[in-house]
Amino acid sequence: MFKKISPTAGACGCEKILGMKKFDFKNLRDVLMFGKVLSAGLVVAGYAFLSVWCANWLNEHGWPLLISLLAIPLITGFGVWQAWLFMTSKNPLK
Repeated sequence: MFKKISPTAGACGCEKILGMKKFDFKNLRDVLMFGKVLSAGLVVAGYAFLSVWCANWLNEHGWPLLISLLAIPLITGFGVWQAWLFMTSKNPLK
């Protein structure tokens, strides 16, 4: 029922199961890069939500319409800048 894996196949036997010859750090870099891209997208989405919320708050408290309209691209642009800085930071596995 189960395949017997030789003790020389590696510590976990993943070479025979997954078809890997050895542990490849390229796969780990790909996973970390995917995590960075996903995190950067969430940062931008959070700042976009914050900008709309702040613009609504400014409108409710009597601020001029121009200021509340300018708050949306300014705050979202700041979020895009933060995500860009996060994406271009050095990878510790290189």
